[in-house]
Amino acid sequence: MATLNVWNYFSVAANGVEVTGKHGAATDSPQTPLGVSVTGLPIQFAGQLAAMATDSIDLSLLPNDGFDYLHFSADVVMWLQLYNGVRSSAFKVAAETPFVLPFNSMRFDSGYTPLTGTEPIGVALSVINVGNYTAGTGKYVLTLVD
Repeated sequence: MATLNVWNYFSVAANGVEVTGKHGAATDSPQTPLGVSVTGLPIQFAGQLAAMATDSIDLSLLPNDGFDYLHFSADVVMWLQLYNGVRSSAFKVAAETPFVLPFNSMRFDSGYTPLTGTEPIGVALSVINVGNYTAGTGKYVLTLVD
């Protein structure tokens, strides 16, 4: 058993209005990490992609049965595609801005299905694809913690 420490904080001031957001309890300082209990080993994929290139990570080949925390960052704008064996969703991730996912389970609907009073049933992700569609080479790091 280990503890994953997470820090996540933002602040923006525009037109005389300041807005902040952070992890943890409302009374916690932004410098206090949110501790998440994890049982497995962290697995990290670091890659370099030429312009218009992709990488694919087959999660079924990993030694653990999923992840409790995903962290992705890149030095250029990249796309991150999450596939659960049936449907996929893709996210455009800004350069040097982390993309975080706190579970290995997502619900992808073919159309708009509003949330109701019943918790949705998620399906574990099976493949993560990374795509670089900028004009130059980019580096990325994808970390999965179980």
